[in-house]
Amino acid sequence: MDRRVDVAVIGAGTAGINAVNEIRKVTENFVLISDGPLGTTCARVGCMPSKIMVQVGADYHRRRVLAGEGIRQADQLTVDVARAMAHVRELRDGFVGGIIEDVIEPLQERFVAGRAVFVEPTALAVGASKIRAETVVIATGSQPLIPE
Repeated sequence: MDRRVDVAVIGAGTAGINAVNEIRKVTENFVLISDGPLGTTCARVGCMPSKIMVQVGADYHRRRVLAGEGIRQADQLTVDVARAMAHVRELRDGFVGGIIEDVIEPLQERFVAGRAVFVEPTALAVGASKIRAETVVIATGSQPLIPE
């Protein structure tokens, strides 16, 4: 199956989603291609869940100043680590679910799941499909390389 679009965006993370938002100002003839878990790295494993955990730690740390504010027995507070992590995961799942529900699902046929491979300078293969695009935006992010 050949498909022709003005723009193909490879990667549905933060950069790819932002690219789609800009592309929509000019054309609706685009596709967003993603191979991997949906919901940006920031929402799934990056800054958003990290900031929740930092907030939990900051809340616990405040127990040291509460006595000065007239709040007694704050030094007896403890952390239920399993519950704290469950809280982080619950909020993370909400962030990721929101991205999928609000951004990815409304794209319907404009979203293509799979790994994009260039087969020509302006043609991509995604599984058995071929997508021809006037412009291709590569927004795949990166992965660290750890030397031996």
